[in-house]
Amino acid sequence: MDQLTWLTTKEDRTPIVSLLSNSHYWNKDRKPLLKEVLFRNDLTQDQALHLCMHTEGEVDLVTEVSPNKASDIQRSKYAKLVKDKGRKLITGIFNRYHSIHHDHHFRLAINYAINREKLIKEGLNGYGRKIPALTPPWAVDFPEGLMPYEQNPSLALKHLRQSNWEESNTYKIAVFEDLHDIGNLVARQLHIILGINVKLEVIANEERLKWRHILAEKKLDPYFDLFIVDLNTLFLEGTPAFYHREVFGADGAYRIGPEIPEFNNLYNLFERETNSQKLLSTRKLLIVISTMKL
Repeated sequence: MDQLTWLTTKEDRTPIVSLLSNSHYWNKDRKPLLKEVLFRNDLTQDQALHLCMHTEGEVDLVTEVSPNKASDIQRSKYAKLVKDKGRKLITGIFNRYHSIHHDHHFRLAINYAINREKLIKEGLNGYGRKIPALTPPWAVDFPEGLMPYEQNPSLALKHLRQSNWEESNTYKIAVFEDLHDIGNLVARQLHIILGINVKLEVIANEERLKWRHILAEKKLDPYFDLFIVDLNTLFLEGTPAFYHREVFGADGAYRIGPEIPEFNNLYNLFERETNSQKLLSTRKLLIVISTMKL
């Protein structure tokens, strides 16, 4: 009954949170440069971005700006766009309750049909980087040597012909509303490269919480075959504790399919390991196993 207590349904936020600097901090070389920082919880991100771009002094910093806003920001006389390596990953999660995804050839056909550079250029306005796994290359526990799939139409078709896919079927993709552009591009590429029928379902923002509950509870088999989602974490060390557990773990909120015993066994070792070198080795095994399951 308490498994979903972490899934926020309502937030009662203080409109403004004030952080005052400690002028008596003992280390003078690291004394604060600002007297006060105000966090405004009374604004949506769009409102905050508008004030940052068109006014002086109302809002000074807005984080996690959508790529489709980048060109507007660059034209603003008040705002400056700052790029950095992000922690948000966009990935497609196969619905493993559907037997077609037990077919390794079909999963490879999907992967080889996708042009990731085009997704970044057209879906994210170029603000992204192609990565080979759920762990980004700039994370501490990235296993060196992993390479991302490259689009290969002939290889994609070869694996499709070797798979159990039936031509009369329709492949269903679902995305939350903010990834609509990415979903459209993926659907188009699969249809053009593989010649299969593809249907894209966009989940409206007001339905987002409901679908997060459905996926986390695991009581229903979702209607879609592939779910495109973005994952975000605040740390870049021990990444299986979030990225991989969320998608493959026994209690993963975005695990769409039966549990994977091999992953669970390794993750249990990872949780209990206190030796830093052994922990790093376990992380890499988790990452490789997860990549094989994609």
